[in-house]
Amino acid sequence: MLVELADRADEGCEPPWVDGGRPPAPGDPDYASYLDFLAYEARRDAFWSAHAAGPVLPVDAPIDMTAARSDAELVWEVADADRLENAAYGAKCRAVSNLALRKLRDPDSDYDPEYLRRSIEAELGCLLKLSPAAVQNLCHVAMELTRRYRKTFAALERGEVNRVQVQAIVDEGADLDVAQAARLEEAVLPEARERGGRSFRDRVRREVKAIDADAVRKREQRAREERCVYIRPEYDGMATLCLFMPEDEAKRIFKALKERVHHDRAVQKEQAAEAPLVIARRDERTMAAQELDTIQAILGEALGLDPTEPEIPASSALSAEAIAELDRHADTYAPTPAMKTAVRNRDKHCRFPGCRHPARQCDIDHSIPFKKIKGKVVQGWTRYWNLGCLCRFHHQVKQMPGWHLEQDRGRFIWTTPTGLRFITYPGADDPDAELPDFIKDLTAPVPF
Repeated sequence: MLVELADRADEGCEPPWVDGGRPPAPGDPDYASYLDFLAYEARRDAFWSAHAAGPVLPVDAPIDMTAARSDAELVWEVADADRLENAAYGAKCRAVSNLALRKLRDPDSDYDPEYLRRSIEAELGCLLKLSPAAVQNLCHVAMELTRRYRKTFAALERGEVNRVQVQAIVDEGADLDVAQAARLEEAVLPEARERGGRSFRDRVRREVKAIDADAVRKREQRAREERCVYIRPEYDGMATLCLFMPEDEAKRIFKALKERVHHDRAVQKEQAAEAPLVIARRDERTMAAQELDTIQAILGEALGLDPTEPEIPASSALSAEAIAELDRHADTYAPTPAMKTAVRNRDKHCRFPGCRHPARQCDIDHSIPFKKIKGKVVQGWTRYWNLGCLCRFHHQVKQMPGWHLEQDRGRFIWTTPTGLRFITYPGADDPDAELPDFIKDLTAPVPF
């Protein structure tokens, strides 16, 4: 029987067992097709397993997963997907700017625009699971595209430029006025298709310098003022210690470091040559590892510490008796030093969704605000289960209109101005047993 298009849509294009339906039993009309399907699945799994384990495609399992499309068609599929990804980023920036403009144009209350912007960023950070810096950059790019780079915004929404190129225009043109920004777009957008990320940024920088050399000087001066050192956690027990500093100074330090490593290697070879009866031990470390060990030794000597000595981890395990002892001073606003230490050991970092600001740099906040009337505490006692670590930025966000925080024995339940609810859990002593960072709950009246 001929199946009409509507019926085909209802029935679907895949056999029922592909989507988890009941497979046919022996004797059913579809049983032979089901066996062929299982054999195909087994060959496909073997093909991709061999591909993942080896450097080249295996020749003993020649399965073409895309026989209906030529190589050229597949290449263009990649290009189309990239264009759609760029356009999706443009749509996200448009929604962000529309939200920000609506809030800033018609605020719910007479509130400082700067604090209102921070509230918007905080809520979007919860929703998109972005760090404060990442969501701040997203909002900044969206507003810059709306206010000063209309043509770039339109090209992004069509998928003709990518986020790296857009970021380069926004960053390098930060100190241009509206008319100069328009000139920058006219000059660099036609070259976006032919240039990659670094090449395009260099082209934008040259054009900015041609338009307004003082803008480049301002950016360089601002960058020098923002120099810093920070640590970025990595995987497999590693971390990256970063020095953000002027390029010429960084190059001199790096050159001196390499010279120090080569000098140490030369000294080792000379010592080995002078003692021929002793078999020299070969240094199995890579050059990069030797450079790292050298700078680690230099820093350790300068700071008077051994970086390789493990730090004693702080435990968050407290008995009911220990918590009761901490709560003895619940009627005073300032927590005792012991209470601060216990709360920081429990939380490990800021308790706002997605924020990883270290607890030692956070404020100790009362989840229910501390309030005293005529010398008597009426709410928000300074107790272990009413305190939490919040970085200064998210401490301010908590006090903004529309935000609400509730604590349930260490579990923080956040409600945003638009009604979204998020749950964060304290950091676990054992990383393998760590609970989820935070869970978004859009519909349930009571979070779980």
